[in-house]
Amino acid sequence: MGQCAHRTAAGFDRRVTPKDTFEVARPEKGVTLRVRCAWENTTQGAPKKALVELVKLLVDGQETTPKLVAKKGAGRGAAFEDYYHELHLATPANGKHTVQAVVRVLATMKEASRTVEFTL
Repeated sequence: MGQCAHRTAAGFDRRVTPKDTFEVARPEKGVTLRVRCAWENTTQGAPKKALVELVKLLVDGQETTPKLVAKKGAGRGAAFEDYYHELHLATPANGKHTVQAVVRVLATMKEASRTVEFTL
């Protein structure tokens, strides 16, 4: 998302399934949802400063508790290599699903949301 705080503040990076063989975080079964919030990045693309924070994540209208994944580089005081929230759905029902992320823009403290749909 780079430095574009005025654009959509949360991106649904993707839904990850067991078929995604090149994904390190692919689940053995079910679906994992990955949400990346906007950050100011280094020239190498690593997260440097958060521009928004995730307030809540709803799946099919139900509030969920996603896990924060904050990977730091090697060395003392190292910056983040990656920073996102993930939610694993072990046995999702077949059919259409709706996911809504509500975020807070840190510069203004205003909330924004983004909704996506996917079908299994």
